[in-house]
Amino acid sequence: MDFTDFEKEAINILDGMPKSRSRNCFRSALRHLEKSQLLLNFDLEMAAFRAITAEEEAASGLMYCLKELNYPGAEKLNPRHHTQKNAVTAFLKAVANMPAELQIEHQFEFVLEINKHDPKPMLGLAIKNSIYFPDHKMRPEPPLGFIATTGEKARSFAPYLAELASKHNERDFQSHIERIANYRNKLLYADETGFPMIKDIPSAAVEQWKNHVLSLLYGYLLIKPYKEHQLFVSQLLSCFLVALQKVPIGDLHPDS
Repeated sequence: MDFTDFEKEAINILDGMPKSRSRNCFRSALRHLEKSQLLLNFDLEMAAFRAITAEEEAASGLMYCLKELNYPGAEKLNPRHHTQKNAVTAFLKAVANMPAELQIEHQFEFVLEINKHDPKPMLGLAIKNSIYFPDHKMRPEPPLGFIATTGEKARSFAPYLAELASKHNERDFQSHIERIANYRNKLLYADETGFPMIKDIPSAAVEQWKNHVLSLLYGYLLIKPYKEHQLFVSQLLSCFLVALQKVPIGDLHPDS
Protein backbone atom coordinates (compact mmCIF):
# COMPACT_ATOMS: atom_id res chain seq x y z
CA MET A 1 0.00 0.00 0.00
CA ASP A 2 1.25 3.48 -0.87
CA PHE A 3 1.93 5.90 1.98
CA THR A 4 3.13 9.50 1.91
CA ASP A 5 6.47 10.41 3.46
CA PHE A 6 4.69 11.82 6.52
CA GLU A 7 2.62 8.65 6.93
CA LYS A 8 5.77 6.52 6.64
CA GLU A 9 7.49 8.60 9.32
CA ALA A 10 4.50 8.15 11.63
CA ILE A 11 4.58 4.38 11.04
CA ASN A 12 8.31 4.40 11.82
CA ILE A 13 7.56 6.09 15.15
CA LEU A 14 5.04 3.32 15.87
CA ASP A 15 7.62 0.65 15.02
CA GLY A 16 10.11 2.21 17.45
CA MET A 17 7.73 2.19 20.41
CA PRO A 18 7.89 -0.49 23.14
CA LYS A 19 5.77 -3.55 22.45
CA SER A 20 2.32 -3.51 24.01
CA ARG A 21 -1.12 -4.76 23.15
CA SER A 22 -2.10 -1.35 21.84
CA ARG A 23 0.94 -1.15 19.57
CA ASN A 24 0.28 -4.68 18.30
CA CYS A 25 -3.26 -3.66 17.35
CA PHE A 26 -1.94 -0.87 15.15
CA ARG A 27 0.65 -3.15 13.53
CA SER A 28 -2.19 -5.60 12.84
CA ALA A 29 -4.32 -2.79 11.38
CA LEU A 30 -1.57 -1.83 8.94
CA ARG A 31 -1.16 -5.45 7.89
CA HIS A 32 -4.91 -5.72 7.23
CA LEU A 33 -4.67 -2.63 5.01
CA GLU A 34 -1.87 -4.24 2.99
CA LYS A 35 -3.86 -7.47 2.61
CA SER A 36 -6.92 -5.47 1.58
CA GLN A 37 -4.95 -3.85 -1.22
CA LEU A 38 -3.82 -7.26 -2.52
CA LEU A 39 -7.34 -8.71 -2.39
CA LEU A 40 -8.78 -5.92 -4.53
CA ASN A 41 -7.62 -7.82 -7.60
CA PHE A 42 -9.74 -10.93 -7.03
CA ASP A 43 -11.97 -10.84 -3.91
CA LEU A 44 -13.76 -7.57 -3.32
CA GLU A 45 -15.84 -8.76 -0.36
CA MET A 46 -12.74 -9.87 1.55
CA ALA A 47 -10.85 -6.75 0.50
CA ALA A 48 -13.57 -4.64 2.09
CA PHE A 49 -13.69 -6.97 5.12
CA ARG A 50 -9.93 -6.63 5.65
CA ALA A 51 -10.11 -2.83 5.38
CA ILE A 52 -12.99 -2.62 7.87
CA THR A 53 -11.11 -4.97 10.21
CA ALA A 54 -8.07 -2.68 9.93
CA GLU A 55 -10.15 0.24 11.17
CA GLU A 56 -11.58 -1.85 14.02
CA GLU A 57 -8.11 -3.02 15.05
CA ALA A 58 -6.90 0.58 15.15
CA ALA A 59 -9.91 1.56 17.27
CA SER A 60 -9.12 -1.32 19.63
CA GLY A 61 -5.52 -0.12 19.81
CA LEU A 62 -6.63 3.36 20.88
CA MET A 63 -8.92 1.93 23.58
CA TYR A 64 -6.20 -0.40 24.88
CA CYS A 65 -3.86 2.61 24.99
CA LEU A 66 -6.22 4.47 27.33
CA LYS A 67 -6.49 1.38 29.50
CA GLU A 68 -2.71 0.92 29.60
CA LEU A 69 -2.33 4.54 30.75
CA ASN A 70 -5.10 4.13 33.35
CA TYR A 71 -7.25 7.03 32.16
CA PRO A 72 -10.30 7.44 34.45
CA GLY A 73 -13.27 5.75 32.76
CA ALA A 74 -11.12 3.61 30.45
CA GLU A 75 -12.19 0.52 32.42
CA LYS A 76 -15.63 0.96 30.84
CA LEU A 77 -14.21 0.58 27.33
CA ASN A 78 -14.49 -2.81 25.63
CA PRO A 79 -11.94 -3.03 22.79
CA ARG A 80 -13.48 -6.33 21.67
CA HIS A 81 -17.02 -4.97 21.41
CA HIS A 82 -18.03 -4.65 17.76
CA THR A 83 -20.22 -1.55 18.16
CA GLN A 84 -17.78 0.27 20.45
CA LYS A 85 -14.97 -0.21 17.96
CA ASN A 86 -17.07 1.29 15.18
CA ALA A 87 -18.12 4.15 17.44
CA VAL A 88 -14.55 5.40 17.87
CA THR A 89 -14.02 6.70 14.34
CA ALA A 90 -17.58 8.05 14.08
CA PHE A 91 -17.16 9.94 17.36
CA LEU A 92 -13.78 11.44 16.43
CA LYS A 93 -15.07 12.37 12.99
CA ALA A 94 -17.87 14.36 14.63
CA VAL A 95 -15.47 16.02 17.10
CA ALA A 96 -13.20 17.02 14.20
CA ASN A 97 -15.83 19.58 13.23
CA MET A 98 -14.65 21.76 16.13
CA PRO A 99 -11.15 22.54 14.76
CA ALA A 100 -12.69 22.87 11.30
CA GLU A 101 -15.06 25.55 12.63
CA LEU A 102 -12.21 27.31 14.46
CA GLN A 103 -10.28 27.49 11.22
CA ILE A 104 -13.21 28.91 9.26
CA GLU A 105 -14.38 31.37 11.93
CA HIS A 106 -11.12 32.43 13.59
CA GLN A 107 -8.33 31.23 11.27
CA PHE A 108 -6.94 28.76 13.80
CA GLU A 109 -5.28 25.80 12.09
CA PHE A 110 -4.26 22.57 13.83
CA VAL A 111 -1.30 20.87 12.17
CA LEU A 112 0.44 17.59 12.97
CA GLU A 113 4.24 17.78 12.98
CA ILE A 114 7.03 15.28 13.50
CA ASN A 115 9.87 16.59 15.63
CA LYS A 116 12.98 15.23 13.94
CA HIS A 117 15.42 17.18 16.13
CA ASP A 118 15.01 14.98 19.19
CA PRO A 119 17.03 11.76 19.40
CA LYS A 120 13.71 9.92 19.27
CA PRO A 121 11.23 11.50 16.80
CA MET A 122 7.74 12.13 18.18
CA LEU A 123 4.47 13.36 16.75
CA GLY A 124 3.38 16.78 17.95
CA LEU A 125 0.64 19.32 17.42
CA ALA A 126 1.12 22.88 16.19
CA ILE A 127 -1.58 25.57 16.31
CA LYS A 128 -1.29 28.42 13.83
CA ASN A 129 -3.27 31.60 13.27
CA SER A 130 -2.54 33.41 10.02
CA ILE A 131 -4.30 36.62 11.13
CA TYR A 132 -3.14 37.27 14.71
CA PHE A 133 0.16 35.37 14.80
CA PRO A 134 1.25 34.89 11.18
CA ASP A 135 4.89 34.19 12.06
CA HIS A 136 4.37 32.00 15.11
CA LYS A 137 3.15 28.53 16.05
CA MET A 138 1.85 27.36 19.39
CA ARG A 139 2.95 23.87 20.38
CA PRO A 140 1.12 22.52 23.45
CA GLU A 141 3.22 20.28 25.68
CA PRO A 142 1.95 17.67 26.13
CA PRO A 143 0.22 18.02 22.76
CA LEU A 144 -3.33 17.42 24.02
CA GLY A 145 -2.98 19.24 27.33
CA PHE A 146 -5.96 21.58 26.88
CA ILE A 147 -9.75 21.54 27.29
CA ALA A 148 -12.46 22.62 24.84
CA THR A 149 -15.01 24.64 26.80
CA THR A 150 -18.22 26.60 26.46
CA GLY A 151 -18.23 29.14 29.23
CA GLU A 152 -16.85 27.38 32.29
CA LYS A 153 -17.95 23.90 31.29
CA ALA A 154 -16.19 21.33 29.13
CA ARG A 155 -17.93 20.65 25.85
CA SER A 156 -19.88 17.42 25.44
CA PHE A 157 -19.82 17.64 21.61
CA ALA A 158 -23.47 16.51 21.66
CA PRO A 159 -24.53 18.84 18.79
CA TYR A 160 -21.77 17.43 16.57
CA LEU A 161 -22.94 13.87 17.27
CA ALA A 162 -26.56 14.81 16.57
CA GLU A 163 -25.52 16.51 13.32
CA LEU A 164 -23.64 13.38 12.24
CA ALA A 165 -26.68 11.18 12.87
CA SER A 166 -29.00 13.61 11.09
CA LYS A 167 -26.69 13.73 8.07
CA HIS A 168 -27.18 9.97 7.69
CA ASN A 169 -30.94 10.15 8.34
CA GLU A 170 -30.70 8.40 11.69
CA ARG A 171 -32.39 9.37 14.94
CA ASP A 172 -29.28 9.52 17.15
CA PHE A 173 -25.60 8.61 17.46
CA GLN A 174 -26.40 5.14 18.81
CA SER A 175 -28.48 4.31 15.72
CA HIS A 176 -25.70 5.57 13.48
CA ILE A 177 -22.97 3.39 14.98
CA GLU A 178 -25.22 0.31 15.08
CA ARG A 179 -25.79 0.67 11.33
CA ILE A 180 -22.08 1.07 10.67
CA ALA A 181 -21.25 -1.94 12.83
CA ASN A 182 -23.71 -4.08 10.88
CA TYR A 183 -22.18 -3.24 7.49
CA ARG A 184 -19.42 -5.85 7.88
CA ASN A 185 -22.02 -8.58 8.41
CA LYS A 186 -23.71 -7.63 5.16
CA LEU A 187 -20.44 -8.33 3.33
CA LEU A 188 -20.36 -11.92 4.61
CA TYR A 189 -23.83 -13.29 5.25
CA ALA A 190 -26.90 -13.94 3.13
CA ASP A 191 -30.36 -12.69 4.08
CA GLU A 192 -33.90 -12.88 2.66
CA THR A 193 -32.94 -10.54 -0.18
CA GLY A 194 -30.01 -12.63 -1.43
CA PHE A 195 -26.30 -13.15 -0.79
CA PRO A 196 -23.47 -10.59 -0.74
CA MET A 197 -21.78 -9.74 -4.01
CA ILE A 198 -19.74 -6.59 -4.46
CA LYS A 199 -19.11 -5.68 -8.07
CA ASP A 200 -16.83 -2.75 -7.33
CA ILE A 201 -15.24 -0.90 -4.43
CA PRO A 202 -14.80 2.80 -5.17
CA SER A 203 -11.24 3.95 -4.68
CA ALA A 204 -12.59 6.69 -2.40
CA ALA A 205 -13.95 4.02 -0.02
CA VAL A 206 -10.60 2.24 0.17
CA GLU A 207 -8.84 5.54 0.78
CA GLN A 208 -11.36 6.40 3.49
CA TRP A 209 -10.68 3.19 5.45
CA LYS A 210 -6.96 3.84 5.15
CA ASN A 211 -7.37 7.44 6.35
CA HIS A 212 -9.42 6.29 9.33
CA VAL A 213 -6.63 3.93 10.40
CA LEU A 214 -4.00 6.66 10.00
CA SER A 215 -6.10 9.20 11.93
CA LEU A 216 -6.44 6.75 14.82
CA LEU A 217 -2.69 6.11 14.61
CA TYR A 218 -1.97 9.83 14.90
CA GLY A 219 -4.18 9.99 17.97
CA TYR A 220 -2.30 7.06 19.46
CA LEU A 221 1.09 8.70 18.82
CA LEU A 222 -0.11 11.88 20.56
CA ILE A 223 -1.28 9.93 23.63
CA LYS A 224 0.78 6.81 24.26
CA PRO A 225 4.22 8.38 24.93
CA TYR A 226 2.87 10.50 27.82
CA LYS A 227 2.31 8.95 31.24
CA GLU A 228 0.43 12.00 32.50
CA HIS A 229 -3.28 12.18 31.71
CA GLN A 230 -3.76 14.83 29.05
CA LEU A 231 -6.78 17.06 29.63
CA PHE A 232 -8.33 16.87 26.15
CA VAL A 233 -7.94 13.08 26.07
CA SER A 234 -9.76 12.82 29.41
CA GLN A 235 -12.47 15.14 28.11
CA LEU A 236 -12.97 13.14 24.92
CA LEU A 237 -13.09 9.87 26.84
CA SER A 238 -15.80 11.26 29.13
CA CYS A 239 -17.78 12.52 26.13
CA PHE A 240 -17.40 9.18 24.36
CA LEU A 241 -18.73 7.27 27.37
CA VAL A 242 -21.68 9.67 27.60
CA ALA A 243 -22.40 9.14 23.89
CA LEU A 244 -22.37 5.37 24.46
CA GLN A 245 -24.69 5.87 27.44
CA LYS A 246 -22.12 4.31 29.78
CA VAL A 247 -22.03 7.28 32.16
CA PRO A 248 -24.29 10.31 32.89
CA ILE A 249 -23.42 13.65 31.36
CA GLY A 250 -22.23 15.01 34.71
CA ASP A 251 -20.50 18.41 34.48
CA LEU A 252 -20.19 18.42 30.70
CA HIS A 253 -22.02 21.20 28.86
CA PRO A 254 -25.14 19.53 27.40
CA ASP A 255 -25.51 21.85 24.42
CA SER A 256 -21.95 22.15 23.13
